[in-house]
Amino acid sequence: MSVYSLWDKLKELISRHLNKIGLIIFFSTLALSKVSHSFILFNILFILFFEYICRFFKHGKIRPYSLMILSPVLLIHYSSTADFQIRSLCFIFVVYIFSATYSKVKNIPNMNKPEKHPVLIWMIPFLIFSMFSIWLFYNGVHLSGDEPHYLMVTQSLVEDGDFNLRNNIEEKTYRDFIPVDLSPHMIIKNGKHLSFHMPGLSILLLPFYFLFKLTGSLIPPQLFFRISISFINAFFAFFLFYLLKHFFPGKKVFNLWLLFVILYPTLFHSVHIFPELPAATLLMGSFLYIFSQRNNSLVGGLLFALSIWFHVKYYPPLFIFALFVLGGYLKDKKYRETLKFLIFPIISAILFLIYSKVLYGTFNPMNIFPSENYWTTPLILKLKVFFSYFLDQRDGLFFYSPVLFLAFFSFKKKINRQSILFFIIASYIFFHAVTTVRGAHAPAGRPLIFIIWIIFLFTANYYFNNKNKTLFRFLSGVNFFILFWLISYPLLVYQPVFASTTERSSGLLKLLGSSMSNITSAFPSFLTNPSGLYIPNILWILVLALLIIYFYVYKKKVYNLSEKYKLWFGITAFLGIIFFLSFYPRIDLSRYERISKDGISFLNSSGNFVYEKDNDRFRVRGN
Repeated sequence: MSVYSLWDKLKELISRHLNKIGLIIFFSTLALSKVSHSFILFNILFILFFEYICRFFKHGKIRPYSLMILSPVLLIHYSSTADFQIRSLCFIFVVYIFSATYSKVKNIPNMNKPEKHPVLIWMIPFLIFSMFSIWLFYNGVHLSGDEPHYLMVTQSLVEDGDFNLRNNIEEKTYRDFIPVDLSPHMIIKNGKHLSFHMPGLSILLLPFYFLFKLTGSLIPPQLFFRISISFINAFFAFFLFYLLKHFFPGKKVFNLWLLFVILYPTLFHSVHIFPELPAATLLMGSFLYIFSQRNNSLVGGLLFALSIWFHVKYYPPLFIFALFVLGGYLKDKKYRETLKFLIFPIISAILFLIYSKVLYGTFNPMNIFPSENYWTTPLILKLKVFFSYFLDQRDGLFFYSPVLFLAFFSFKKKINRQSILFFIIASYIFFHAVTTVRGAHAPAGRPLIFIIWIIFLFTANYYFNNKNKTLFRFLSGVNFFILFWLISYPLLVYQPVFASTTERSSGLLKLLGSSMSNITSAFPSFLTNPSGLYIPNILWILVLALLIIYFYVYKKKVYNLSEKYKLWFGITAFLGIIFFLSFYPRIDLSRYERISKDGISFLNSSGNFVYEKDNDRFRVRGN
């Protein structure tokens, strides 16, 4: 037998068993790193989970396990066990993202069966949100920001029967659900201490506060109210599902809907006591009841009427929505439907004006809030705030949820009632950016959460109308990668916002980067305090604009590349990402002194101590 035939047989043998070899090498690498048995078990469960979902062994064109032969490089230059764990998890995630992007993966069997059971469509997100509430509670994420202030109004309504918070502040009754002193969010009118928050969310929480009083301390209060808001926000997911069914009839939407539910931003915002998702739920419900086959203008008007009690920043899109509804009814001479739609909004508006006048002495709801002259804000600041909502590495929605970028590329094929959706989202973002307001102590992306369902719809439009799912799979994988680290370190999403810090770097990028690879400098930051030009901001805006123009102007498909070039491009990107996140030294070795003795090796990073090899001891500098 010739050497060439032996070589051919060896190559065939290796090719046939490459996946098994990759797995063996990966777990050998974990063993050599001396990580804990629990971490090895986690990796086993991680691999089994993704194999069950994706069926790489059966359907994968490119399988992740063969790529794991690269894993020994993880052993180079890691500075600690924790550092190795971060690098290895980044490695395995990138391997799976690459494999799923270039393989026709198969979803979990029978995933679309729950579509026929409306109760499950509400129950599934409620269970997901509740479990995440428990996780956050045990990771020290407690009520903060506006949350306890909404609860304080609810407490006053239940226990005192009024909106006057004076006794709640003086007696610190809010300590029933938060163990720290609060700086009150209130104004004083006619001797009354009143919250400057709208009462809609506080009223919505009333039945849950009554239940809290009945149950006593069976459930820790902060966890109880996280689960309570999860109950409410599960209806957001419920209406989102039926909106997807309405806009994409005949399509199996369950898998895509579940993706939107479990990914950032829905998962993180669903467990916080903020008005964005409940108000969005009411608007979504009104949209469905008016424009779908249900065609119930009375119920649609009721849901619309309730939404005006949540915040004045929702008024511009609500006004746009009402104009479209009334314009359509009047155009078709549906005068009866017009009247039915208007009944509850008129009653609600009258009640709100009475509420505002009696308590705050004004018919103008803007006077309830601390006065700000928003119209004198410089234009450059408004533009920075506008772009920060999308791209800022600390607070931008698309930084934490990059798959939503595809919403920009969804307009080649219009969806039903696209005009009303576009005007709703444009009016909200424009007026919100003009105010330059961003609520602090909240998960990133909060300014866009009220209209996130429209962004989901546009993203779904891209998904259903593009046969090539490569980019969607890749960005979805990046979303899961980001979500994994945010769940592991949830405090990463609670950072000082762009208006109150001079620190550009996001916590997530700091975690994934190192002193040798400052990846934070490659991402946008739209801080309002620092002056001067920040180059990544210009580059990202310019590249995104050029991509959008190219997509809509160029007649041929954007991905008009052969499979061979796509694969080589993906391999290059894969190796580059792996290099920076997993193989690149986590520390600048030139700044450290490696010391070895008796089989123990460590890095001396101190600038105050010097190791003397001759005397085999440390000494303090200057001695």
